[in-house]
Amino acid sequence: MISIKQKNRKRISLFEYVAFSMQNCCGWTIVYMLLQIISAIFPTLIISVSAAFINAFIENYSKSGNTVQLVRSGGLFLFFVLISYLLPTCISFVGIRLNVNLGTAYDFLLANKRSRIKYALIENSETYELVERVCADSSGRMYKGIRNIFNAAEYIIRFAGITVTLLVYDAAVGLLAGGLLVLIVPICVKGGKEDYKAYEKASEQFRKARYLRTILSGRDSAAERTLFGSANWMNQKWETWHNEGRILAAVATKKNFIRIKIGSMISVLVSGGIMLIMLPDVLNGKISVGLYISIVTAVIGLVQLMTWNIASVVEELVVSRQYIKDYASFMSLEEETQFSEKREKINVSRVEFRDVSFSYPNCDKKVLNHVNFILETGKTYALVGENGSGKSTIVKLMLGLFKDYEGEILINGVELKQFSAWQLQSIYACSFQDFARYELSVRDNIAIGRGIQMDQVSDAAVSEAIDKVGLTNYISAMPKGIETKIGRIEDEGTDLSGGQWQRIAIARALVKDAAVYIMDEPTAALDPMSEKDIYNLIYEAMCGKIGVLITHRLGGAARTDEIIVLKQGKICERGTFKNLMRANGVFAHLYNMQRSWYQ
Repeated sequence: MISIKQKNRKRISLFEYVAFSMQNCCGWTIVYMLLQIISAIFPTLIISVSAAFINAFIENYSKSGNTVQLVRSGGLFLFFVLISYLLPTCISFVGIRLNVNLGTAYDFLLANKRSRIKYALIENSETYELVERVCADSSGRMYKGIRNIFNAAEYIIRFAGITVTLLVYDAAVGLLAGGLLVLIVPICVKGGKEDYKAYEKASEQFRKARYLRTILSGRDSAAERTLFGSANWMNQKWETWHNEGRILAAVATKKNFIRIKIGSMISVLVSGGIMLIMLPDVLNGKISVGLYISIVTAVIGLVQLMTWNIASVVEELVVSRQYIKDYASFMSLEEETQFSEKREKINVSRVEFRDVSFSYPNCDKKVLNHVNFILETGKTYALVGENGSGKSTIVKLMLGLFKDYEGEILINGVELKQFSAWQLQSIYACSFQDFARYELSVRDNIAIGRGIQMDQVSDAAVSEAIDKVGLTNYISAMPKGIETKIGRIEDEGTDLSGGQWQRIAIARALVKDAAVYIMDEPTAALDPMSEKDIYNLIYEAMCGKIGVLITHRLGGAARTDEIIVLKQGKICERGTFKNLMRANGVFAHLYNMQRSWYQ
């Protein structure tokens, strides 16, 4: 397992933003970059243009100038004014297009990567925080990064141009102007680092607040909010978590504001000194009035740039660099092996757990402790026991979701770790207790059980699975049959009851011709009469296969060939229903507590 604290061998730099932008939106990136370059050199060019126009105007006003020269310089000056007006609009337009294209590409990349992260990492809290930092509010992240880079480059070019112009006329003034950059940048860099550290600390509080916001606004929890009157309590909890995050971020912002204001005051004093130093050169004719006015205007603009824009951009660059480090860690997270388009059916005759022990990551307690059992084809097995006894963990290990167990898990005598993810996926068909409710069509909800091959599932196969779970009449009465959208995400969608959703989940497993069927609490949302019918269908589907049933409702376990009883991570009993009842042990005790359900 890769730790997210592991340092990347490749040095991470801000140019990752530029590389991503060039790969996904080359044309708009180049146009945006060219416009930023023009914007950068424009202030330096306009110094000479405006100086020439002012000087020509003064000379013409004193009746010693050239009218033609005034018209020419005036026309050029107006042209530059027009460009200065249009350029920001053009940059904004191109930026919007670039933002949309980059946002789409980046969101797709993050979603794709997130879907491939190894299951074991998903349950790691540190990884979860990293994923939240990278993926939360991801739209615009790449554009914001490249915009900051280009803005920083523009300001450096602009600053260098004006500084060089000052150096030409007075070296001391030019060096004084250069000192502004040396003053401001370290302040901004430190502020940016503190900003991101504060964001890291605040992100956990904001994540919890977002979770509560979902509960407060979600339709699924509306009934309980109304019944229990919990909205006020949740609002207070949300406010507490949100404020804790906000305060952490606000403290850093306050410190940065004070630093920037101090830097701004010094910048204003330095710029005022530049104007006073140059004034004698105007009086003795070393610098023309027009050039002085143009330089003063440029310096004032530069001071405004230095006080807020550059400070903001440098801070954002530091934040962007911290973010790109998180992004690199996120992209380096281990992935599940990609499923292959070509599937070979693997016939499984035996699955064996041999002295298997397991603890979840960052947890010392063994969830499974020296577990041994054998599953053989043509037989059905029930895993039963109290909550936390290890039933679901066994399933996760069988599916290969965790592979850092002790002991051996053998499939046909071959260690499970030797099988690829797509091979394991082809072996098993599962219906989980916490099944997903895909708000898609009925057909897609069921066909997705074939995974990457869902497009190859015929309507006949979908209809057959629907028939097995007893939904044929209900689905046929829907407006579009199996093409009807289910759920509430679309206006024309048809919502289902909890029991109907569970039948759809079971059909999703049954549509797949697998060697091993695993049913985790397949009737939890069903009434007793429906439960009996579903068990009949499940046992029929598992005939000739390896069938594994996980249930707390022990009546369904009575028909299995063998019942495996778990307690605190160990197998405490195993045998047929009759033998376990005769033994009058743990299973018999649990069953007798439910006996009234089946009489």
